[in-house]
Amino acid sequence: MKIFKMFPMIALWAIAVCVMVSCGSTTDSTPADPTKSADIAGAALPTAVTGGDIRGFYAPNSPFVWATTTIPGATITTPTQNNSGSGTIKFEGTSANSGTYTATGLTFNLKGNITASVLGQTTTVGKLEDLGTGLSAGLGSKSTGTWSVTNNALTLDNIPVSSYTVDSKGLYLILTSSTAFGAVSFTLAFKK
Repeated sequence: MKIFKMFPMIALWAIAVCVMVSCGSTTDSTPADPTKSADIAGAALPTAVTGGDIRGFYAPNSPFVWATTTIPGATITTPTQNNSGSGTIKFEGTSANSGTYTATGLTFNLKGNITASVLGQTTTVGKLEDLGTGLSAGLGSKSTGTWSVTNNALTLDNIPVSSYTVDSKGLYLILTSSTAFGAVSFTLAFKK
């Protein structure tokens, strides 16, 4: 009988201990594994540069590269097969302006031509392989380094990379080439 009288006191003690040790708290600051996140469709990738706080944990999206154009009467086609990557990159820092990055197993599988069609004429405007070679030689060859942002432009290891946008789904490096007729934008997508 005494045990039943002590139950309320034991329950209060258990609650107090639970509160003091966070009782299985889910406030773990370890970010979710981006390699398990759903890919973002190419047409849903942003093309406007807005900047933002890049601190976070990312993996290459599939498609990794997506091209768009604002040239009237023109269309751009980006291959979706062999347009991906693997590994992760984590941007850390005490402020949204600079810090360090860690790349783990970052590689890119990019093959195929990006084509443009204007008035029924189709031409190759870029090769994914060329971009993949540059990325692998840059980000893929280094496992740690420094980053900074100024005026919505990302710099890695004191080398300007590109303008960028961050949203709740990822980090997007945006390269835009403007002409008198309109613009062509290439978005390189990392998902969260």
